[in-house]
Amino acid sequence: MTEFCRVRTFLGGGAGSLSDPTGSRRILRATPIPIAASGVDELEHLHRQYRRSLWLRHDELRHAFDALCDEDATTPQVVELRHHLHRLTGSAGSYGHAAISQQARVLLGAWGEWLKQPEVDRAPAYGLAAAQAVAFADLLALLRDAAGRD
Repeated sequence: MTEFCRVRTFLGGGAGSLSDPTGSRRILRATPIPIAASGVDELEHLHRQYRRSLWLRHDELRHAFDALCDEDATTPQVVELRHHLHRLTGSAGSYGHAAISQQARVLLGAWGEWLKQPEVDRAPAYGLAAAQAVAFADLLALLRDAAGRD
């Protein structure tokens, strides 16, 4: 059975707490609280669902990136790719996929810088997409690897 500690705050004295002779500060005591096996199962179920969702994210990102490889790529298409990368950066990190999160963050930053430039000064989107091709392929490989664990 897995356990975690919940910190309980006490104001000095009292049964079972640490005492503070001055009464001027809060004292913390850690109390182990068992997690029911069903809670662990539910957490594992959420992680499994997330890993399965990575196939959809893979396909969404691939489609959005492919659109930017065209000479007629538009700013809204860049915004769409950036949105997908932003979501992946946060969610992958939250579910313990640090490598995916980091790779998405690198790509996201470059597109953010591209969008900050005045439109008349921007290089074509397909140029940045071409420069990111290897890094993007690495991200897709990380997604396939993580999704394929089930």
